Amino acid sequence: MAESQPGLRVFLVEDDLVDAERVKRSLVKTGLPHALTVFSNGADMLVLLKASQEKVLPSLLILDLNLPGEHGFEILKKIKEDPALQKIPTIILSASDKKEDLIEAYKQGAVFLKKSWDEKMLKEVIQQMKIAGVLKF
Repeated sequence: MAESQPGLRVFLVEDDLVDAERVKRSLVKTGLPHALTVFSNGADMLVLLKASQEKVLPSLLILDLNLPGEHGFEILKKIKEDPALQKIPTIILSASDKKEDLIEAYKQGAVFLKKSWDEKMLKEVIQQMKIAGVLKF
């Protein structure tokens, strides 16, 4: 991943290869320049974040909830409790229909996107986050 590359630096934490590919395609379709790093679990992503801090901080984190090892909300909580990481904008990507998951995502400062989303929806969410000043690229 080049340090000087303009655009979004996206970290995707997704253990399902089909869903990861769908996110990759959707990011390409946004037309926005980006660099994508995919992790199959949150622990690996946290190790990288904590080891390198500002050198590899993503401009956007897309996080699945049902992950091997720690649940997505446990990972998000660790990020939000760390002053060096807590401002990373996060989209929770989940198949969950539970109202509690939607509420928890917003309580932890994340946007909730159901996995049945239309590919255009990711672009809209990213643009809204940019307009709101949450995303900077």
